[in-house]
Amino acid sequence: MNNNQTKEKSQTNIHKDHRLRRKTSFLQSGLASFSDIEKLEFILFYAISQKDTNPIAHRLLDTFGSFRGVMEAPVEALAKIEGMGMHSAILINLIHQSFNAYSSSNNRTTINKVTEAKEYVSNALDGLAHEVFILICLNENGRILQTKTITSESSQKVDISIKTLTRTAINCNAAKVILGHNHPNGSPLPSDEDISFTSNFFLNCLLLDIKVVDHIITSPKGAFSFLHHKIMDSIKSTTIPKISGNKKALNSLNQPETIYINDEE
Repeated sequence: MNNNQTKEKSQTNIHKDHRLRRKTSFLQSGLASFSDIEKLEFILFYAISQKDTNPIAHRLLDTFGSFRGVMEAPVEALAKIEGMGMHSAILINLIHQSFNAYSSSNNRTTINKVTEAKEYVSNALDGLAHEVFILICLNENGRILQTKTITSESSQKVDISIKTLTRTAINCNAAKVILGHNHPNGSPLPSDEDISFTSNFFLNCLLLDIKVVDHIITSPKGAFSFLHHKIMDSIKSTTIPKISGNKKALNSLNQPETIYINDEE
């Protein structure tokens, strides 16, 4: 065995021993005793074998500013960091999305306030690199019946079918629904297209006796509620002339919503 081979074997043993110590520490006390660098280094053990992941962890923190910043970073940005690659980037993003899915599914079974809707949508969509759209179906008392997710792997923008969404609401017997989507690289403020789509969806649901109570847009800069910013009121006003001959729809439109409330006023 030549000197280079001996050196490589020695380095491999050092990394192996270091990883074993980290795993032992994790089993004894979890992540509580780990620094942010050590957390990232430990995570990367499971994507990068036989290599020192500490320098990569440092580069990640230097680039994204914090442990949270790393976990919420887009896959494409993570993959560009020296030593990372797509495999490691997907692992970090998977952990982040898994936590969001766990938070959404286990911590909330009802949505009756704007702040609760914002939290739910943010947990579901924060950190995603592409636009994703969700439909939250609720019963009359605000219990979550189903959350339909629509995404596109080939485009930054999702093509949404009102027919698909209304069918989802009908199939789960929803009394009311909340729309949600993300603006991954911009402001949470709605575009004209966002408002127009919501208005059209509102009308279609109204004719089916389903209430659209809010539309939440989330982005790295925060979350925006159509209800809180009075856009839902404006949509209701513009809908009235369109259903003037439909007494059932007019009665439904004129019934005040008492369960889902704007608690940010």
